[in-house]
Amino acid sequence: MAPDPPTNVSVSIYHAKHVLVKWTPPTKLNGINSYRIYFSPPNPPHYETVKEIKTSHPINFDFLPGVNYTFWMTSLNRNLESKKSEPFIIDFAKDSVLSPVTNLSIMSATDSQVTIVWNHSVHRGSGYSVIYRPSYITETFAETQNTTENKITIKGLAPGAKYIFRILPFSGQFKGPDEKIEVSTTGTPLPAVSVLDKRESDVNSITLFWEAPKYTRPIQWTYGVYMFAPTSNDYERKGITTDTNFTLTGLTPCTIYVFQIRVIKPLGIGPAGSGYAETKFDRRAAPRYLSLTFDSPNQMVISFEASCLQVASDIGYRVRIRDMVTQRIDYVGLAPRTDSKISFSRDIHYGGKYAVQVQTDADHSEMSEEVVFLAPSLPVIPQVKATREKNGSIYVTWDEVKWPEELKDDKFLYTVLLSNEEDMSSATAYNTSKPPFFLHTPPSTWSNVFVSVNIVDEHGYSGPLSNIYSLGSDESYTSKAGYASIPQTSLVGIAVGVAVIFILLISTLIIFVVRHRRLQRSFLSFANSHYDTRSGATTFSTGEELDEEEESPMIRGFSDDEPLVIA
Repeated sequence: MAPDPPTNVSVSIYHAKHVLVKWTPPTKLNGINSYRIYFSPPNPPHYETVKEIKTSHPINFDFLPGVNYTFWMTSLNRNLESKKSEPFIIDFAKDSVLSPVTNLSIMSATDSQVTIVWNHSVHRGSGYSVIYRPSYITETFAETQNTTENKITIKGLAPGAKYIFRILPFSGQFKGPDEKIEVSTTGTPLPAVSVLDKRESDVNSITLFWEAPKYTRPIQWTYGVYMFAPTSNDYERKGITTDTNFTLTGLTPCTIYVFQIRVIKPLGIGPAGSGYAETKFDRRAAPRYLSLTFDSPNQMVISFEASCLQVASDIGYRVRIRDMVTQRIDYVGLAPRTDSKISFSRDIHYGGKYAVQVQTDADHSEMSEEVVFLAPSLPVIPQVKATREKNGSIYVTWDEVKWPEELKDDKFLYTVLLSNEEDMSSATAYNTSKPPFFLHTPPSTWSNVFVSVNIVDEHGYSGPLSNIYSLGSDESYTSKAGYASIPQTSLVGIAVGVAVIFILLISTLIIFVVRHRRLQRSFLSFANSHYDTRSGATTFSTGEELDEEEESPMIRGFSDDEPLVIA
């Protein structure tokens, strides 16, 4: 299953050859092991692969002033790449390349405030961003103040803490490179919070308890509660409270959570006390890691895991299988068990598309996410050919398909689809048991006719469309996938060949007629001959009375006593 793309993609310009891309990982990781950062121009887009699971990445490239660059990202797991993230467009204006500040130094420092100064005379921007944090928290929780002056005083800092300051110029959305300085405040460091107890309120929540830390004087503390998030590989603040307890909710069963608690007011942010808590097995929790894999042409394997690796007691499961073609829904019940990994086979049909979910048999149990499986497709119709006659009638032919052995008992039909639109979304379907297909009167209002053929079995499953053909108003056709038409030179050759054959046939007929007339005359001559009893001779017709225009030799009579000489 393809992962989701990152969100909140942003780009900061440091100088003409260096930018920093930042993003937020998708909520559902789906096995993400790397990211890709794309930008354009150039064309095709340039991209870099980030193989670490992090939230920012620097890019060095010869960016051109005055050019708009579009950045976007994708996520990758072992086999698939996600869709594109929302694009981020940035303009490398000529004045967007800013130089860093110089001579950064400390003017003064107390137990709660620091004043720092700097110089900036080359490639100045419209102001400066001052980003600061105590060394014991991450950059995620750093604070920012802006100024247009060459110095700034930051108040509300924690006493006795080392702070890291970064100062960088900016001009609109463009940021220059930063300069860094470390400053320590005076006074007694703030105390860390010690977690005393943690209790499981229910299977999806844990309540933390702690004692107010002691300081040099009584303080009404405000606390921040943080929890580690594997998706961002950092802590996230879950809440703020003035009490000495806090309930973490919406937790996943059978999961270990790492948390931190620290004072955040009124004397600044102090160091954290940390601990961990583990949630228990929840009979209503959705099973995890549902997957559908190919087993054979007519079977798929459905696999999933229990919400916990250690299942405390027997529990059954109910699997919901929705056929997205026929819209039929089946439920498969699995007997109670303590197995943490479950799998079984399920029959599928060629051309099918199945959506599967699973839940436990507990009341009000939560359904897992839907996973979709595509069965092997029905055969594609091969060698489709189509012509359109001058009178508008349409002739379509194709080769018979090789029907799968597993479906030998299933009946099927061919469906010829005709449409006025190339996407075939509004096609008219004509069923036939075998090729060819002939349509005498297609809709006369269509200016174009697009043709495709597929196969449909008796259960309603259909195969992929064949190549789509666009038919013109003459006897030619054009294939979108493979062009098939008779060239003009071939048509001329065919016409010449037909004419030659016609002439030969006429000549043969004339010769036959002439020879027939001559045979007829010879026969009549023979039929008109007679025997003269007086002279004792047989007389043949001379032929003059048959055809005076023919020059025929006269045959003289002969008698019995005269020898007959045949020359």
